[in-house]
Amino acid sequence: MRLAWAIGAVAMTGCTLLTSLGDLQQSSDASTPDAPAMMEAGMDAPGIDAPMMEAATDAAVLPFCTMQDAQFCDDFDDSDAMTFAKWSTATQLRGGSVTRIASDASLPFGIHTQVPPYDGGGPAGYLARLFVSLPTTYIHVAMSMRVDKFPTLSGFNVNAIRFGPGSDVHMSLDKSGSSLEETVPTDAGPIYPSHAFTMNVQPGKWARVTIDVMVGNPMQVQVRMDGMLVLNTPLDSRHALTNLAVNAGITYENPVCDGALVAIDDVVVDFK
Repeated sequence: MRLAWAIGAVAMTGCTLLTSLGDLQQSSDASTPDAPAMMEAGMDAPGIDAPMMEAATDAAVLPFCTMQDAQFCDDFDDSDAMTFAKWSTATQLRGGSVTRIASDASLPFGIHTQVPPYDGGGPAGYLARLFVSLPTTYIHVAMSMRVDKFPTLSGFNVNAIRFGPGSDVHMSLDKSGSSLEETVPTDAGPIYPSHAFTMNVQPGKWARVTIDVMVGNPMQVQVRMDGMLVLNTPLDSRHALTNLAVNAGITYENPVCDGALVAIDDVVVDFK
């Protein structure tokens, strides 16, 4: 699968829509005082984002992001109209879309990202958040995700961490399997190493997905679903961390794919 990026501006043939977001919040890239536990050889690294905590009484559940200590958090529960104001851009290409929906991952809201059947131009629907500061130690990305429609043919890319131009990791999903795929720039053009998960994303079921990257050469990545380690591998050494951006949503649809729909909630990004 191939990742289609649209951050800041998009130039594509065909019908292309890039929605820029007004009154955006600026990145607060100051270091957090309590960093998540670092990954060590043979040891699982816990994510920093806590599960929803509900009192044993009838007390109201605290908003998810009030319980997070991170560079960035969005639970999509803002009461005003600025649903995506925390994001840098919202990309909706060739019928792809991002909309707010009711969410039971953490009440009351989340988002749906969807793409229609592939039309030869690469539909996409996702949010992008750019950061100014560069990590030197780790990158932590977590979100709740539910696949409401798997394509019956082919597959799609969802969610991503971008390290620089033409350099990223993203989830690659279809009914037959789930993996983390790299986009690696080389002198001969990009290559796409793929790393299969030890378990697959299940349709119609919320999963808490975390991606932890240890910065270095090579970078090391761990992926968890609901706390279970499903991937631990080094990345290609040709990645260069020159800027950081995170995408939430469907970034690319493979040819002959007949559409996909993914719900997302409670996005957390932290780095140091």
